[in-house]
Amino acid sequence: HYEKERIGFNADFSWIAQINDMQNNLRGGIWYEDYDRNESRDWHKIIDSRVGYEFDNTPYWVQYDRSFPVETTMLFLEDTLEADMFTARFGVKQFYVDLERTDNFGETENVSISSDSDLLLSAGLVVQTGLDGLEVFAGYAENFAAIKDTVLEADSSQLADISPETAENLDLGVRYNGDIVTASLTYYSIKFEDRLTFIAPDSPDGIDFLIGTNGGYVNVGGIDSSGLEASINIQVNDNLSVYGSFTKNDAEYTDGSIDYPVGNTVFGSAEHMAVISIDWNRNNYIAGLSTKWVDDRFIDAANTQVADAYLVSDFFAGVIIDDLGESVDSIELRLTVNNMFDESYLGGISGQSAWIGAPRTAAFNAMVKF
Repeated sequence: HYEKERIGFNADFSWIAQINDMQNNLRGGIWYEDYDRNESRDWHKIIDSRVGYEFDNTPYWVQYDRSFPVETTMLFLEDTLEADMFTARFGVKQFYVDLERTDNFGETENVSISSDSDLLLSAGLVVQTGLDGLEVFAGYAENFAAIKDTVLEADSSQLADISPETAENLDLGVRYNGDIVTASLTYYSIKFEDRLTFIAPDSPDGIDFLIGTNGGYVNVGGIDSSGLEASINIQVNDNLSVYGSFTKNDAEYTDGSIDYPVGNTVFGSAEHMAVISIDWNRNNYIAGLSTKWVDDRFIDAANTQVADAYLVSDFFAGVIIDDLGESVDSIELRLTVNNMFDESYLGGISGQSAWIGAPRTAAFNAMVKF
């Protein structure tokens, strides 16, 4: 049985001032939430399994009954300075998070931990180059993920040894916005530390439901990611546009463990990805074709199993019928075909397992606006 209750508030202020020919905007505020999650598990007798699954509503055993109150406060302050040639932004925020686990039976020890953040800094800069439509930008942000109440739920978690997850993000780039061409090129670097992972005990018998929450969370090191992202959109004419993007990504484990060796590629991450799409419209008719290519990916953190690269194309075509009178504004008919060439591939990767990608799927939609 699961119950959740959340109550909170947020408040902020903004003070705008003029500094010579620049506008300065100082913002700040608070976000607060009191969150309580209750869960229990009870067992019921099947009345007669020969005829159905109906059960006695009165449980013969209540296995556990626990509450997880979490109190979160976030304070932030941000200053933005706008001038003709640039916009600069600087911010700072901090989280205060208190978690508890309460046994409503009183049979096990109640625990509480604090998962506060350090001061988290952020900064950004956008500079107009003076060339029409061309600007450069840079950004930096420190991020934080508090310990979740699910960590307290796992019985084997060593709370004294667990730290919140943190990350530092940096991006630098250039972008161009023109009448015909829109393009951008970005370099990014992400340092992710103290990644929390659930480690289940090895058992040939599978899950033991009588234990329920065996296993625990541990910090298993971090991830360093860096790469380039490029995109371009070309408006060929009034009816046709072409979009393309390319990503190069390098993600490796750092300060790892036996299960997550240092220097190995993060499972599920592709080193290269690309997309190209064509969109066409004329009068009331629309159509488009998009193709995505994803490079090889490792399925496991040990980098012993590989999901091969794949290429998938999607197609859509439709017509919009309007001027239908007073009662109906318009009708849109659209045919969408995903995985048009019925590519067989491994798509999503999660939990060091790969999932088979969806086969060719066609859908027809009709939308009526009154």
